[in-house]
Amino acid sequence: MKNALVRWSGKSTEVQLSKVQADRAAVLARIASYDADRASHLLDIDDVAAIDAADMANASDRRTVAIYDAKIAGLEADLRQQAHDRLEAARTASVKVITGIFARRTAKGKRLEELLSEAVALAHDIKNDENVAHHAWPFADALPEWFTWRHDVGRDLMELLRDAFGNLMPPAVRQHIPFRIHGGGGVTQAPLPADHPTEPRDFAGRLAYDAKNIIARLRTVNIHPADPLADDESEAA
Repeated sequence: MKNALVRWSGKSTEVQLSKVQADRAAVLARIASYDADRASHLLDIDDVAAIDAADMANASDRRTVAIYDAKIAGLEADLRQQAHDRLEAARTASVKVITGIFARRTAKGKRLEELLSEAVALAHDIKNDENVAHHAWPFADALPEWFTWRHDVGRDLMELLRDAFGNLMPPAVRQHIPFRIHGGGGVTQAPLPADHPTEPRDFAGRLAYDAKNIIARLRTVNIHPADPLADDESEAA
């Protein structure tokens, strides 16, 4: 396919335009010179035919300028078309690249949805572990009143999303997810002393922190019934 920037003559349009403009300028200079000297030629030259021939040459030069003007207009139009074609070619190439980018983005969005669906299912599974653990403990009556199997998984996930997505989350949504100051949130524990270690910020760390407290309590809580003989001996002593 012939390059749009190169014409049949083998010269670029810019080169052709430059040459035509130079030739036109030369003809205009010749016309101006003739027009300036014609009055003196009428007085100095007796040969009317010579003057007529010079007038005809001058008229021909004027027709040549008109032709040059038309040629220049055509070349300039051709240059505008070439510029237009270059821009359209650049547009086509850019759109092709962007189309690929957006196609990959759509695939990523689909994968993100899949991951979120997996995350939701996993969160429900984590939440259900509370019931499973609860049913696995046969000594419910031995636990203190403040004990709970529940962990606020939903709040932890919201905080995780806030920290992970940052400015991608709308401010109106982000501001409604408070920052945790200390403890709480369903974590199984007795009131903590002021020097107790701060609760972890990461989701897995919080679950592990909660599990550690629960297991520590289950290992130490008194599950044995009262011994009447021991009570009698205690009273006797």
